[in-house]
Amino acid sequence: MILIIGGDSFIGLAATYALRDKGYDVISTTRNLSLVTRDRPYLDLNALNKSHIKAISCSVDYVLLAAGVTSITNCEKNKYATSMINEDGLATVARILGDAGATIILLSSSAVFGKSQIAPTPLDSPNPVVEYGKQKLALETILLNSGCKTSILRLTKVINPETSIFSMWINILNSGGKVSAFSNVAVAPITIEYCTGMISYLIAPNRTGVFHLSPSTYYTYYEIASYIARKLKQPETNVFPELCRNPLYENTCFFLSGDIEKAGVEERPDALFSIDDLISRKNKLV
Repeated sequence: MILIIGGDSFIGLAATYALRDKGYDVISTTRNLSLVTRDRPYLDLNALNKSHIKAISCSVDYVLLAAGVTSITNCEKNKYATSMINEDGLATVARILGDAGATIILLSSSAVFGKSQIAPTPLDSPNPVVEYGKQKLALETILLNSGCKTSILRLTKVINPETSIFSMWINILNSGGKVSAFSNVAVAPITIEYCTGMISYLIAPNRTGVFHLSPSTYYTYYEIASYIARKLKQPETNVFPELCRNPLYENTCFFLSGDIEKAGVEERPDALFSIDDLISRKNKLV
């Protein structure tokens, strides 16, 4: 059985459906009491009840840690409160379930590297600059040193078709509006299907260690916004470059390299594949 911690999250929910489609027995936790069922046990990382975790530990083979505070700004402003969730809470869950024999799969981030580290590989030493990256690295270290079977999956930006800034740009540009986008901050977006495919790949014996999931290229936000305008046949003059003045985003690594064969994928897609996919999805809803 697979247990997903953070079943209400974007990736957690998508992974639940994707793994069930492949025939796996999946349960996923929720913080919403109104959603609690046999397959959706209640779990709040702010107020952990260890007995609840131990009650399901005997039947769990894999645990996907998909919960946590992902806002870089929030982690920076509320270091203690967010670390209690991103480090202490998830570490407690992982220890209990790992000690019971489950394999732990942690969704980590390219934020464990700083911008000065160009295209780091899984063998490179992390050096986070932002608090979110520091918290992710702290949890990685705890899990890798725990003696439990552990896989670390570091991700770049997984696009949420509902809430991403790219979705907002598509809506604005499609209506003839104008957008501004950072010309000094880059991103390497990937589709949710690419992400859940890798998660599925890790559900197998002896696939432990550190893995990177990233497209083969990266672009600035301004380049992506201009590309969206061209694809929508809207004037590129409706896209304006803007400089990001927030060092939190300027100092975060945005692109990863890794062993493609080890990652279980035949080919890493170009970052614009994710944007094309998003445009296609949005157009189908119009």
